[in-house]
Amino acid sequence: MLSWCLLTKILHWSSVGSLLRVRCWLGRDSSAANGFVCLRLCSCGNPAFQVVLSLFDILYLLTSAAIFGLPLLWPWWELRVFRRVAAPVFGLAHIGRVGSVYLTMSVTIERCVLIKRRVKIKLNSALG
Repeated sequence: MLSWCLLTKILHWSSVGSLLRVRCWLGRDSSAANGFVCLRLCSCGNPAFQVVLSLFDILYLLTSAAIFGLPLLWPWWELRVFRRVAAPVFGLAHIGRVGSVYLTMSVTIERCVLIKRRVKIKLNSALG
């Protein structure tokens, strides 16, 4: 019979591992699909914003898995690999997070400007 400590470790490992995999796969795939759709079907605005936003999101997903998930799941990763790659991976994670925030703001501002511009053009054509 398994001890309580071993059972909680197994449950923790399996739940964190499965949630981490699902989160990274779904996030990576949805960000890649968003970038692909924006490149192919975007009719207004600049599709490059959405594509780069997807790349920043994928970068953050992968680095957050390496920072937060793998050390919990794999002790070898924490002892051998994590200490060597911690500084660059934290830097990449920060770049991904900040880039994602600023590009989200850029996309929002661009959409706002495009909507105001279309309303202004329609008002001018209706009045003139």
